[in-house]
Amino acid sequence: MKSIEGSGAGQHGQTPPAGLQAQRQATESAGPRSVSAASAVILPGLRPGHCGSVVEISADDDDAHRLMAMGVCVGRRVELVQAGDPLILRVLGCRIGVSARLAARVRVEVCHEPQCAVGGAN
Repeated sequence: MKSIEGSGAGQHGQTPPAGLQAQRQATESAGPRSVSAASAVILPGLRPGHCGSVVEISADDDDAHRLMAMGVCVGRRVELVQAGDPLILRVLGCRIGVSARLAARVRVEVCHEPQCAVGGAN
């Protein structure tokens, strides 16, 4: 298992898909971020109605690609709509279901701004 931003080329030395390359370039250009241990939680630790910014995805390639296909990627703001299995998230204005197993691979920095989750753009 590895962090999504830590991987180089795709499997067997192939070039990764363009979307993954763009995500990695955005992550690398943003530079290192320090995240307070008090505000970074795994996605299921977020309270319903609260949002956070994804800071790390620690999953194998298949799971990382699955999350990215649903819009869950580093730097993206997500809102927990409903806890459980699956978790219901709001990502880019859409509601998606994510298994608790996958959600546990995602760490978010909790947003403390009151207007963040209420009608805010992702």
